[in-house]
Amino acid sequence: MYKKLLLILFIAHSYFAYAQDVYEKPLNESLKNVLKIQKTKAKGFSFENFTMGIKGGVNFSLVIPTAGNSIFSGSNSAKDYNPFYQNLGYQMGFILRYSISRDIKISIQPSINEYSYRYSTEYSWTGSTNLSYLLEYKQNMRFFEIPLIVGYYFKAQKWQPYVQGGGYYAMLMNSNSYTDVTETLDNQVLNSSSTVNSNGIYKKNQYGLLAGAGIRYAAGRTMIGFEANYRFLLSPLSSTASRYGNNQVIGNYDIPDEVLFNNIALTINITVPLVCNEKKNGPYIFCSN
Repeated sequence: MYKKLLLILFIAHSYFAYAQDVYEKPLNESLKNVLKIQKTKAKGFSFENFTMGIKGGVNFSLVIPTAGNSIFSGSNSAKDYNPFYQNLGYQMGFILRYSISRDIKISIQPSINEYSYRYSTEYSWTGSTNLSYLLEYKQNMRFFEIPLIVGYYFKAQKWQPYVQGGGYYAMLMNSNSYTDVTETLDNQVLNSSSTVNSNGIYKKNQYGLLAGAGIRYAAGRTMIGFEANYRFLLSPLSSTASRYGNNQVIGNYDIPDEVLFNNIALTINITVPLVCNEKKNGPYIFCSN
């Protein structure tokens, strides 16, 4: 009798244990994904928080003179600066961005930036003969820049707006001055043009601030963005030490003014994750999906 009772208890236990395995309700797909994310989410510093990409676009320089300088003491020697939309330049570079949180990201964006600005001036003398010079200048400057930018990214789905600000260091790579001269002596007109290297009149090391806003679109893992940034140069653009000592520039009848140099840049950027969400898939370019 005792053996029969043990056999019945064993059969009952096996039945209920098996039934529990068979009828256990499976996790739905969304919950599985949540648990997976929670399990694999990086804590603290992680390469999964990095994105990298490229950028490029155009810029427009806004030059505001604060003090004028001239090689001549003519009756009309003030420079007339062109509006910013006529001062076209370009920029292209690299982006490395790190997500501190879901909303705040910090990035370093080294780039090659070429700026240009235009102005003209006129000198005239009257007497037994009437002599005048109309000089039209275009200044080109190429800098290597390293901006450090902090951005706030608003919560969104496909389209995500953001605002950002930071500072930048710039190193002068090369600059040139292009001059068109119209010389009028009584009724005779003579036109000429020249190009000189103007590295000597600009400070080699520059620094400034920037601020801007943009919007980006999520195309799968790839983010495609458009942004506008305003740059304000804090350091003097030209070098006072060599202002009157650069013979090539003096030969072009030009001494640079003291100016505030600002710039508006319009940029398109493309970024991708540095690594996949799942480490086993390796670097982003080798992701399986």
